[in-house]
Amino acid sequence: MLVLLFPPSFFIIRRQFQCVPMSLNPKIIAVIAIAAVACIAVAAFVFMNQSGNNDGLEGNWVEYSVNGEKDAGMESYTSSGEVRISYLYHSEKQKVYSAGESGSIIINYTELQKRIPVPIVRFIEMPDLDSMEKTGKETISTTVGDKECDVYKQTVSPEETRTYWVADGWVPYKIAKHIAKGDVQSGSVEDTVYLYKNKGHTEVDVNCDLVVVEGNGITVSGNKESYKVGDMVKLTAEGDGKAVFSGWYDEDMKFISSDSTLEFEITRDTKIYARNYSIWDKTANSGDEIDLKDTFNVHPDYFYIEDFYGKSAERSEGKHTFTSGGLYVITAYVDDTPTKIYWMYVFGSTNRVFEWNYDGNHYKITASINFDDYQYAKNYYTPEERQCDRPDHVRDKTFVTLSYTDERMKPYMDKLADTLIDLYEKAYGSVDEYGFLDFLLSFTQNIEYEEDEKYTGYVEYWKFPLETLFDQGGDCEDTSILFLALAHVCKEKLGMDYRMALMIMPTHASAGVMLSTSTEYEANPDGFIFGETTATGYDLGDIPDKVEDYFLDAQYYPSPTTTVEIV
Repeated sequence: MLVLLFPPSFFIIRRQFQCVPMSLNPKIIAVIAIAAVACIAVAAFVFMNQSGNNDGLEGNWVEYSVNGEKDAGMESYTSSGEVRISYLYHSEKQKVYSAGESGSIIINYTELQKRIPVPIVRFIEMPDLDSMEKTGKETISTTVGDKECDVYKQTVSPEETRTYWVADGWVPYKIAKHIAKGDVQSGSVEDTVYLYKNKGHTEVDVNCDLVVVEGNGITVSGNKESYKVGDMVKLTAEGDGKAVFSGWYDEDMKFISSDSTLEFEITRDTKIYARNYSIWDKTANSGDEIDLKDTFNVHPDYFYIEDFYGKSAERSEGKHTFTSGGLYVITAYVDDTPTKIYWMYVFGSTNRVFEWNYDGNHYKITASINFDDYQYAKNYYTPEERQCDRPDHVRDKTFVTLSYTDERMKPYMDKLADTLIDLYEKAYGSVDEYGFLDFLLSFTQNIEYEEDEKYTGYVEYWKFPLETLFDQGGDCEDTSILFLALAHVCKEKLGMDYRMALMIMPTHASAGVMLSTSTEYEANPDGFIFGETTATGYDLGDIPDKVEDYFLDAQYYPSPTTTVEIV
């Protein structure tokens, strides 16, 4: 039997799926799903007594100020904010509390010069105190005076430990998280501290609603009209003969189980999806009006339509025209409750707009991308093939070279290169080598920074330029690949003679450029100057302090720093 308490989702997709209208940027929603990098994660809080019994903490809450720091090379950041932890229900069977965490965190990438607000809305599990190692006592200063605390240590994994300072029977007045990953050269160290601010009590509603959303051709039995916290739920999914049940997913579209029968203890209002095996249920052409009720043979009160990879979301009474190509999630609502979910593949193009400032001027480019071509690029390599191809980097180079040699991807690089050349010529009259490459660099620096793990679910996930443009975001290797692809195409169009390389360093990647004329900027042992494609505020040749040694010092070549020249 599978028993679940439905903790927060850590399954990351390119665009976080939402089943109700949201005003937040989907990119920020995706960050919420990864639990806000600076937050104490699942099982981080221990408000239990020694025996693990329920001491009636339901409804109790504690507010914390949060401050953290992560040392990860160019991806280093500081974090600060406030959160509230509310105890909802204690499971005697699981020996944990189900709790809600809400608040907001500001992530300040110190090297990349990016500042991201992250709203926190999630559920967590809190283990019994007796599952921790008690290490002693310590008196700490708090907002309500000095507190003599029992100190507990939890080893979450070989990489992560947490320490708790608990007093007054149940209150953690301080919580510290330490995470160390990788080695000295390529790893990261993160420390986050929660400090007590306030506490209180709010009555908890013991009634729970369970919403089951069925995929096309799937029927679920066993759901009841009402539940109390702690009730056991048993659901069974069945296909209609044409559709085959593929699995259960939580409200964040995190996979739960492929068993047709799902049993769990309900601890809060819960939403579950029963999906079929189809990647999409129906297809349509952009620009055509379709009747969703006839297409899916259902008659709900209304539909909610969201662009899975984009930012659009809207309500429809039935007849709808898709104005852009893409993959759309369509949810049918009855009495404001979602009942069915459908996936629609729409053929056609979608526009992506890029705006940035350079040398006192404002620039704006609109790129029209056919959704089929985006899918082609996305499926060209498997996720396993989208990691650094050491030691020879043969596949790594193809992320650049295929973008201007593959017949499906090449037209996009040609058109974008022509547009950038035209913009530069209109602003400066003629094209000089350094100035134009610096202009290209400013374009990639202003593409939104997105860490692989948060937005793709993989620690490392290299993208083709076409994907980065469609997604309007990427991390350091993605923007470096885009810059190098554009620089190559522009070089051919302009008849220039500079050389280019992908620079792979511990925790960072950048472009390298060897100009055809002499330059005052320092070059690496292979003769390339630095091109920072991700962080704003760096001119071509400027080297961020965090990677200066790796880039310039010959002792780091060929490993851990590698120059991958694109020829």
